[in-house]
Amino acid sequence: MWINSADYDSGTKLTFPFLPDIGGQSVAKNYNNTIIESTGGTEYAYSTHDGKLSWSLTFSNIDSTFRTNLETFEVAVSGDGESFTFNDDSTTYTVRLTSPLTFSEVAVQRYSVTIDMLENS
Repeated sequence: MWINSADYDSGTKLTFPFLPDIGGQSVAKNYNNTIIESTGGTEYAYSTHDGKLSWSLTFSNIDSTFRTNLETFEVAVSGDGESFTFNDDSTTYTVRLTSPLTFSEVAVQRYSVTIDMLENS
């Protein structure tokens, strides 16, 4: 599993040292449906696209080196400002971050983080 951006370390892939926690990986399809209700109470729904995949990857025990690499990557892609490549070991997607990376120290120089990404169309 890796992520890559031309803006990060001259395009070098940032490879995850291990897979996300068991139960710490979720993939969903986001349809971005908009539901409106008429004055008569009838609901109407429409979708702006055919659905985009979203990922939430939780890592509960990363070291300070990988934390620094993730922080550098986040700055390189301007948070959610630029898209990048994500490979889940079977398929490559163009994605962007959907929330800032927030790290919690769980032991001395060991951290947890959740990475939330959304597929670009």
